[in-house]
Amino acid sequence: EAVPNGFREPTCATAGENKFAVYCTECDKLINTFSVTVPAIGHDFDDNGFCTRCSAFEPAEHENRIYDGETYSFFIIDNAGKLFWFRKNAIAGSNAWLDADITVNDRVIDPATGKLVSNTSALRAFEGFGEWSFEFRGIFNGDGHTVSGLYIPDTDGRNGFFRYVGYTTIIDGLTLKDTFVENTYGAGALIGQAASYSNVTVKNCAWNGVTKGKNGDEDINYVIGQMRDIVFDNLRINGELVPSL
Repeated sequence: EAVPNGFREPTCATAGENKFAVYCTECDKLINTFSVTVPAIGHDFDDNGFCTRCSAFEPAEHENRIYDGETYSFFIIDNAGKLFWFRKNAIAGSNAWLDADITVNDRVIDPATGKLVSNTSALRAFEGFGEWSFEFRGIFNGDGHTVSGLYIPDTDGRNGFFRYVGYTTIIDGLTLKDTFVENTYGAGALIGQAASYSNVTVKNCAWNGVTKGKNGDEDINYVIGQMRDIVFDNLRINGELVPSL
């Protein structure tokens, strides 16, 4: 006779397991054990691209699009979850295209005070693109769209929507609104640091929010923290710069 002998719940991405033990009906001696796989239940992404059951982000799909007369492969981002997924999975040379306005958090800057909201525990923190040894190098085409409600707290190294950008990066048509960026040094709402001789282009971009230094004021600027070889075209800023706490 087979009787239940354990159960492992399935998760969004991992299969579960029903375990059984088989006993002799006459002497109750264990004869055998076996298990039955319970399929993973799959992710349940909400309208903003976040799984309602786990911490997964909705994957961004890619397609070929024409930018500035040339055809490139872009990851298409139309919700916050896909933005987080692209941050986690982008490799050198990846390109992104915003297809919609995106709201990460409903309110980051208190309109009454112009400061960061007092209760930050409910805010979803965003970690900017690029690392010291793995810069973002690609095209980020905002296509005239806005990313709102970015909360980018203190981190090790530079900080911003893009922490580090590298050779020939293009950031175009992007507006950051209701944005808070904080760092010990090297902070800018849009870019923390651009590498030397990187030939970065920032055009048709705008920013509204607060950029805040912490325990010092090295390379803390409104939009670009440490600027090297950046070409600007039509950059609009409206916010507060706080060099040091």
